[in-house]
Amino acid sequence: FEDEVTATTEELQSFAQCGDAKYASQYLEQAVKLQSTLEALVEELAAVNEQEEIFGWNPTVNPTVEENIRLLEPYDTLFRAVTEAQNSVEGWMTGSIVGLNPEQVENDVDNMWRSSYKFCKLYADA
Repeated sequence: FEDEVTATTEELQSFAQCGDAKYASQYLEQAVKLQSTLEALVEELAAVNEQEEIFGWNPTVNPTVEENIRLLEPYDTLFRAVTEAQNSVEGWMTGSIVGLNPEQVENDVDNMWRSSYKFCKLYADA
């Protein structure tokens, strides 16, 4: 269990080096995989705590798992936003212009801009 927690912490720390937008979809896959690993660790810890409760022992506490889940969220959100933006731009540039809804494109661009602004503020402090 502790080895898995350490491995997830190291993988999470490696996300700080993920800066190439062309690999955003791969980063997103890694983040999704890490999220499922962290969820499995939470479930495993809950099962251990149930067994400890049966024996009247104090429950095992591992704040690192919860901390890793909290730290993963901004990376997951960033990778999702970049991937969605890349997919949208690709569709706009290579698809039929007749099929585009201008209001939807404008809304998408505004949302992307707001998201990028938030990410800039968030990661400027890091």
